[in-house]
Amino acid sequence: MVATIQAKIVIFSAHFDPASRTHSDTELLWRSDGTSFPAEYWAYPIIRNGSIDGAVLTFLDITERKKAEEERRKLVLLLENSTDFISSASPTGELMYLNHCGARMIGLDHPEEAAGMHVSQFHPEDAWNKLATEALPTAKAVGHWQGESQLRNLKTGAITDVLMSAFRVLRKETGELLCTAVIMRDITERKQADEENRKLALLVENCAEFIALASPDGKLIYVNPAGAALAGVPAASKSWDNRSRSFTHRPRGNISLGK
Repeated sequence: MVATIQAKIVIFSAHFDPASRTHSDTELLWRSDGTSFPAEYWAYPIIRNGSIDGAVLTFLDITERKKAEEERRKLVLLLENSTDFISSASPTGELMYLNHCGARMIGLDHPEEAAGMHVSQFHPEDAWNKLATEALPTAKAVGHWQGESQLRNLKTGAITDVLMSAFRVLRKETGELLCTAVIMRDITERKQADEENRKLALLVENCAEFIALASPDGKLIYVNPAGAALAGVPAASKSWDNRSRSFTHRPRGNISLGK
């Protein structure tokens, strides 16, 4: 390692401008055992009688810093490639960070377009009122909050249903609140599917025909009110799960309970 440093000093001495200095944090320094480590260095010329007579080189081992930078790079890639809305905001609600997917979900082409905005601008009024009075205070007080909310497209006004997770970020040394981070996932398709299931359930419950579900071994799982009335058993009766009975079809087409 000493030989490497000495060689650098010779190079610096040959190229220095008397009024300049050199700085780099992209160098590798080598140890005598053949291993290396990333180093940050500063080189200053030694001036004697108006001429460069050498250089002073100082360096730091920045292995841990480089590791931290690599972890941060991976985290940024994760955030930027996520399909969820991810943001952070100051304790007073000003946007500090927004990923690309988040920008698209509120109708922006680039996250930079949201710079300086207050997070309330991303939500319809009713959704923001709930967040301001329940979600964000809870996240700040106990550390996290999760529930459904809505986003508003800033260009079209279209509403997107989301599942939101909010959590506080504290300064490790003092416990001071640095920001509130938020992750929101688009649940529009899930909500639509839930609504379709709800409609189907209402249709089945109000159908005048006999509708039932049974397990592969013939045990009744569900029967609608019309089917329960036809079989002479209350629709909500738990006895359906307890009796080892099955439905049988008589030749005339009538349905009865077989023992």
